[in-house]
Amino acid sequence: MNISNGHKREMVFQGNEVIGELIKNNSDTIVITFNPHGDLGFDRPGFAEHFLLKENFDVLVFKTLENNWYQELTFSQLDWIQKNILQKYKKRIGYGCSMGAYAALYFSEWLKLTQVIAFCPQYSIDGDVCPYEKRWRYEAKRLPNFYRWPNNLYNTHAVIIYDPFAYTDKKHVLQLINHFKSYDVISLPFSGHPSVSALAEVGYLKMVIGSLINDEQINWKDVRVKLRNSSYDYYAVNIIFRSIETCKLRTKKILQLFRSRYDDYNFNNLIDRVLHRLIEERKFTSAYKLFIICYDEESDYGDVISFEKHLFLLSRVPNTVKQLMGYIFKGYRDYYPGDNFLKAEQSSLVLDQFIGNKKGGTLCFGPYVTLPASNFKVIVIGAVKEAQPNKEIVIRITAECGKIILKQITFNAIERDFFKEIDITLASQYQDIEVVVLSPDEVLTSISKVELKLVSTLIK
Repeated sequence: MNISNGHKREMVFQGNEVIGELIKNNSDTIVITFNPHGDLGFDRPGFAEHFLLKENFDVLVFKTLENNWYQELTFSQLDWIQKNILQKYKKRIGYGCSMGAYAALYFSEWLKLTQVIAFCPQYSIDGDVCPYEKRWRYEAKRLPNFYRWPNNLYNTHAVIIYDPFAYTDKKHVLQLINHFKSYDVISLPFSGHPSVSALAEVGYLKMVIGSLINDEQINWKDVRVKLRNSSYDYYAVNIIFRSIETCKLRTKKILQLFRSRYDDYNFNNLIDRVLHRLIEERKFTSAYKLFIICYDEESDYGDVISFEKHLFLLSRVPNTVKQLMGYIFKGYRDYYPGDNFLKAEQSSLVLDQFIGNKKGGTLCFGPYVTLPASNFKVIVIGAVKEAQPNKEIVIRITAECGKIILKQITFNAIERDFFKEIDITLASQYQDIEVVVLSPDEVLTSISKVELKLVSTLIK
């Protein structure tokens, strides 16, 4: 037993990766907490330990050295803790978020808890049980015998608080409620994972936890309004992130709201954070659309912009956002649209065989090279199977994985054979130069030669 901050701390469980410490405070209510994912180490305070002691509750904190979802705890050990420590308390409240919320809910029946307050819990991270859970695949490999939920219903009352727009969390919640006789599910839209962080940001977390423990009423509508109006780090980031995936028009309206609410520095920092998150989750198309919507006030929500427009937009954005564009363009390359296309890595490509889309459409050719500020020439030689005087063929020279149009020409498919020479001047360096030939469905097109020649380098 040791003493810290004036309170006696007693070790009641000690395993290889998990320990349990009891801190008494002369209360008839005890709160059992489990540290969340990433909050590792035996020398750290337990989850919410200082707040709960300040509120005059006894506390039993479980801490872990690894992100192991507390799988080291055994039912016989929990039964001993319940009979020898917890049984005497009038109220036994479990509390945790994410990994800690899972443990508080799962072990609540053996600990005979009165209530569990669970923020964004998991049902399981076992891929066989929850195939939709991809976030902790590495940890799941370390835990091959992950506990399965029993068939009987738990007597503990579960209070589950989560973001309904965090779709993976929502799936976990829908599975969890099937195991409790009584429960309350509280949705806090766009509070993110875990929702506890958004509540802490707006200063409502202590009120919510204290009220739940003391059986006091909470006006959840007021809580949601507070999050909507005051949460910069979580609500603002999450609502932009979700909207860009579903409705670009709604995104623009949301951005207009935040632009009026924050100064330029905070607004740009907000966009920077959303872009980082989109890139981390490999949502490159959405990242590019957000970039355009944010910095092009006349945006028509198109996916492709002109060379001149791109330069104009880059002149308006902060350096932190500008640096992200390289990652967005690079990631977008794998998502370039086109039903039938050929990619080649050479700087000069000669095609001897017939290459074409029998239904017309997009023919996409490399070389995907990076060019400095320069003058260069593109030569495209091809043919159409039958002349179509009223149909047009488009040759588009693009950069940055098809997102920037360097130059575009249009001509009638009046002659069966065509030779096109296109001169382009780059004012600065661009990567992933490519040639796109667009033909109508009725025009069967073949390309016999595509060349890119560097004429001169522009020295500034």
